[in-house]
Amino acid sequence: MSAKNKLLMIKNKISSKKLQLQSVLDKAVRAYVVARKRGVLQKSAIGREKIKDLAIDYPDFYELQGPEEYLAFIGTTADEIIEAHVHDVGGKTRGNKLWSHLACIVITRGEREYQERLLRNS
Repeated sequence: MSAKNKLLMIKNKISSKKLQLQSVLDKAVRAYVVARKRGVLQKSAIGREKIKDLAIDYPDFYELQGPEEYLAFIGTTADEIIEAHVHDVGGKTRGNKLWSHLACIVITRGEREYQERLLRNS
């Protein structure tokens, strides 16, 4: 195999891993933003009335259950998404550097996205 072909294979492998990591981060950030929105709604009096709307807005994360239609979380948390990725790449789940770095990235991006949504909706 020529050096050019080896280099191309390495680039493709790196590109594939970047895409996989980006997908993991996107999913985790979305889960973080949805959880952040629920937390804010739970703290406000007006939000408590609107909290059941989360089941309509985010059906892959919440559903209404029971005769009183209480809001139940059915999705995957950002933490679970990060842990699954770290486990897939062969690392310890919680507490290792990769997990910590990914969690910081998710929190930073999630807060930025949440604040941007607030600005757009105001």
